[in-house]
Amino acid sequence: MSQQVSAQFILAQVHHWIHTPQNAYLGSNYGIDVYQYLHKPMTHQMADEIIAKMRADIPVLNGVAEDGLNIHARNDGFDSKIIVIEVYGYALEVDLNQIGSQHRK
Repeated sequence: MSQQVSAQFILAQVHHWIHTPQNAYLGSNYGIDVYQYLHKPMTHQMADEIIAKMRADIPVLNGVAEDGLNIHARNDGFDSKIIVIEVYGYALEVDLNQIGSQHRK
């Protein structure tokens, strides 16, 4: 009996990944270095790099179609950036400044 993986399950995996500092697990570069994205505009190349890193770190994303996984960013005030990761229409909004401050602790 096989179970279908839901978009909510995938977003939970993405939530864990994006809240994990890169290299936090010994011997693995799992996670993301949010500092390199904080005060830069989100370009197509940058979005593709993040998606490629997510796909490499989260194997379940290999089953998601190219058009089923999207990412975009918006500025929230002067010095805050929100990135939105969508999986099959379900969205996860992440404030990179909050994650950055958590990673510094």
